[in-house]
Amino acid sequence: MVDNILKPLLIDNHLSLPVLLLFFGILGGLSLFGAVGIVIGPALLRALLDLYSKNTLTPMSDNQARAVGFSR
Repeated sequence: MVDNILKPLLIDNHLSLPVLLLFFGILGGLSLFGAVGIVIGPALLRALLDLYSKNTLTPMSDNQARAVGFSR
């Protein structure tokens, strides 16, 4: 019953998370935020995954490399 309510609510919201990550997002959201975490948890997980992939998978620009102390 819960799957019939939560899955369309969260997956149709274009989160495009795999089911396992959606499950962990819901559990983490419930433990941190309570009942509101059912919605906030997966959305927050998606935002964190986007930030992580954007910052770790893209190469540094020359200005960023100089700021960190690397020379190219």
